[in-house]
Amino acid sequence: MLQIISHGFGCFWMQIKTASGEVSLVTDPYKSEKGANFPKSLSASLIVRSHEGGETQNVSGVQSEQEGVKPFVVDHAGEYEVQGMFVRGVTVGKKGDAIYRLGLGDFSVVFFGAWSGVLTDKQVEALGVVDVMVVPVGGKDGLTVDAARSLTQQVEPRIVVPFMYSGDKGAKEIEAFCKELASPVEEVSKMKIKKSALPQDGMQVYVLS
Repeated sequence: MLQIISHGFGCFWMQIKTASGEVSLVTDPYKSEKGANFPKSLSASLIVRSHEGGETQNVSGVQSEQEGVKPFVVDHAGEYEVQGMFVRGVTVGKKGDAIYRLGLGDFSVVFFGAWSGVLTDKQVEALGVVDVMVVPVGGKDGLTVDAARSLTQQVEPRIVVPFMYSGDKGAKEIEAFCKELASPVEEVSKMKIKKSALPQDGMQVYVLS
C-alpha cells in the first residue's frame, strides 16, 4: 500500500509498509514564508531535496519518525537506502539539480521536483519502469502543458500526479494538462493505492488537494 499526501508546492509525504513497519519520506520541504504554512507535525525517515532554494530548505521542519534518529537527507545524485526505501538520484540541468526514482516497497515513484527541461534517452532509461510520476506543471518553476505531456509520454507511468510550485496560472495549466492526456482524472485529498490496483492499460491521473 502506497499513500501520498500533498502539502503544497513540491512537498509530498509518502508512506509505505515495509518489514520494519510503516516508513515515510518527504520531498522538498519549504519555508512557510513561501506563501503557504508548512505543517508543524510532519515526520519522516527520509527527506529528498530536488534543488537548492527556499522551496526545499526547511529540513529542520520535518520531525523524525524513528526515535533518536534524524531524517536522512538526500540532495544530490547517487543511490541510497533508508529504512527499506531506495533512492536513485539522477543529475539534470547545469546547477546540479536532481530527479529521483524512489523504490517504495513494490512501487517505483519518480519525483521531478522543479524540473522544467527535457530528458535524454539515457536519463529515461535510468528511471526504468515507473508506477507513479510526480511532475510540476505550470507556474514559474513548472513545465508547460506541452512539455509535461511530452515528458509523460517519455516516461510512460501508470499514474501521474501533477502539481504546481506557485501561481494561479498553474491550476489552469494542470486542468489543461489533464485534458491533453485524455486519461481518467480523480481529485482526492490523499492517494492511497495497492499495487494490484494500478491501471493495467493507459494512465490514471490523481490531482491531490
